[in-house]
Amino acid sequence: MKKSILSILIILGLAVSTTYATDFNVSIGFGGDIGLIFTSFDTNIPEPYKSTAEEVLKNIDQNRVGFWFYLDITYFEIDLGGKFYNATIKQNGFDLKETQNYFNIGLMGKYPFSINKIMFFPFIGFDWQILTKVKGTQGGYSVETERSDLSSAGIDENYFDCLVFNFGFGADFAITNHLYIRSILVYGINAHTKYHEDQIDIIKDAGYNISILNHGPSIKLALGYKF
Repeated sequence: MKKSILSILIILGLAVSTTYATDFNVSIGFGGDIGLIFTSFDTNIPEPYKSTAEEVLKNIDQNRVGFWFYLDITYFEIDLGGKFYNATIKQNGFDLKETQNYFNIGLMGKYPFSINKIMFFPFIGFDWQILTKVKGTQGGYSVETERSDLSSAGIDENYFDCLVFNFGFGADFAITNHLYIRSILVYGINAHTKYHEDQIDIIKDAGYNISILNHGPSIKLALGYKF
């Protein structure tokens, strides 16, 4: 019995010695990310319009890629970078392809802890994505719209800007005492833009309900430097 208790205490002691909250430190880094976008959709608009809308959504393939610079202050990370949303709308004939470019500002709150010299951290945060340009291509034709073009057309420049709520888990793998690789798995939920809110209001004013939400996972990799 005493030997069993001693064995348990030794195991607990080893666990405590290898798992602990990190000390305060500051680091910077640069990396890229890639992810998928899914659309959750439900409405009570009548047929055949509902089926048509569902069919259109099924024929849209979406993904997002990006890059980011970050400043890590132990329990917080501040991000600056770019996001690129790519959508392919499958049609009879030539597919329609659209790319939306955003300037991204992000903030993450995290709790880092170490296990066997690997730094882990669960986190929550958000990205504020500011539209800079949209490019649509179909066949041999393409059209680009810059952010400044929106004002010229009488549209609020913030009309398509988007807030994305993020949560996930990350890990830092040391290369040297200062260099490390950061790997992050993120799940993002996109809030409605002003454009989306206006379209939803139009449907609701007509007496129908609609629920639509973009969301999806991303993988982020970066090279960091710890001071």
